[in-house]
Amino acid sequence: MEKAQIGGLAGEVGEEYWGVALNHLFNSSDAVNEDGTPKTLWEDLFDKQQLADIVGGIGLSILSMGMIGAGNYVYHRNKFDNASRTASAYFGKRWENIENAILNADYNNLPVVVSNLIRTSGNKYDARVISDYYSALMGFRGASISE
Repeated sequence: MEKAQIGGLAGEVGEEYWGVALNHLFNSSDAVNEDGTPKTLWEDLFDKQQLADIVGGIGLSILSMGMIGAGNYVYHRNKFDNASRTASAYFGKRWENIENAILNADYNNLPVVVSNLIRTSGNKYDARVISDYYSALMGFRGASISE
């Protein structure tokens, strides 16, 4: 339900309706019928155009935030996939052991494992490929968690 923004949509609509009620209370001269007579609070709250504006606006807002989140996920997934391919091509058969050490490391121990791999890597190019992979992995994990 949370991923579909059901709770978020209902909460936002309720918040907007609370704003309509407060606006009616403090600025009732703004709420008028087509003939110029003041609207009652109930007429203002249950106005079809008001409902359409609220739900439509919030729906567009939630949709755009979801698109930003999806774009972030795709960006980090692509960056991780590229780093993984680069490391695999660079290290060849050795990459499987290095990747397994990183992926199977406990979350709290991961920086130590990566640091040890970099320190024992042999040269600065090996260290850079491992570092790039680790950085892309952390970005992707963060993007996955935020989804």
